[in-house]
Amino acid sequence: MNEIALSLGADNNLVGVLTLPDGPRSRVGVMLLNAGVVHRIGPHRTNVKIARNLAQQGYTVVRFDISGVGDSRPPRNAAPFDQQAVRDVQTVMDYLQLEHGLSEFALYGICAGARNAYATALVDDRVVGAFMFDGYAYPTIKSYFVQYVARIRARGLARLPIVLAKRAGRLLSTLFRRANTTELEYPAPSPVSALARARFATELQSVVDRGVRIVIMFSGSVFSEYSYAMQLRDAFQGHRFIGQVVCHHVPAIDHLVTPLNAQQRLLELINEWMTQTSLPR
Repeated sequence: MNEIALSLGADNNLVGVLTLPDGPRSRVGVMLLNAGVVHRIGPHRTNVKIARNLAQQGYTVVRFDISGVGDSRPPRNAAPFDQQAVRDVQTVMDYLQLEHGLSEFALYGICAGARNAYATALVDDRVVGAFMFDGYAYPTIKSYFVQYVARIRARGLARLPIVLAKRAGRLLSTLFRRANTTELEYPAPSPVSALARARFATELQSVVDRGVRIVIMFSGSVFSEYSYAMQLRDAFQGHRFIGQVVCHHVPAIDHLVTPLNAQQRLLELINEWMTQTSLPR
């Protein structure tokens, strides 16, 4: 294994580390994106561990900072942050294609990194895999119920009758007020609009139809957004992509992948994803 410091982009503003395998190389390169504003090493150095683990299996891997994060400076004439992040990913892909002959790429990211991976997959056909960790989540009636029960348990079951009576009273009051005025919406409207949900379904289906290997993973830290194993399936019933993407709900892993056994489990899931991503499309 060999690791090389990189300075890329028209302004040489993008800083990263290239990890090269010693032996034969896979035709798919891997890019590890920033988790929010966390430096390119990733939370608890997980990106370093992922890069070296994958390099041992023959993958060329880059972990780098997008513009304005970590060691990477914003370029002159920078685009808005989200757009610039996609341009940065494409710049690194351009380098790997020109200098290392790679034309297919798998992107991994946590939180904002997941969204940047997805945004790039939407606009660049070179992306053949995306592992989105704690990225997009959409609520269901059951998710509200599961979260509600958890809050009741946290308060203590002894207060259950009182809590239920108060909640029932508020619900009946709401129903009475809305009965002759508006169409009933229950549970409470999600901050995620129906339009945004429909757009996500359409976009994700287009990416999957292109042959991109998608893994969507949720940790135990995002219980308020993703609270049970089949939430994605229930949120998008009837959509074809539900049978085409892999979704992991792993409550034992936290958002920052803190315990060593959680890091090992994450490596195993990434290895499974890359095995599938490397198969001929």
